[in-house]
Amino acid sequence: MILTPTRISTSRLSYDAATGIFAAEASDLPDPSRVYDDACDVGYTLVSHRTGTEIVFAHVDTVKDREGDIMYFVFKPADFRLHASLRDSLVLHIFND
Repeated sequence: MILTPTRISTSRLSYDAATGIFAAEASDLPDPSRVYDDACDVGYTLVSHRTGTEIVFAHVDTVKDREGDIMYFVFKPADFRLHASLRDSLVLHIFND
């Protein structure tokens, strides 16, 4: 079952409509929390500051530079059944600052 992890208003994020990427620096956000009741995956609940719509995003990848330092964390919508059209069009990047 999908939980309701840490809520973040989209007003706290940058958004690029051309790429569908929300972005923020890690130090500007609270820590993520559990997404599923039976797993340790973490993520955020993005709450649209315009409509109030909530979408749970789960951590799916960590991007590192050549030296192995973390550049950013990648989160995608967790519930593909409810948000199938958003699966590949919305992404959240949290930059390691």
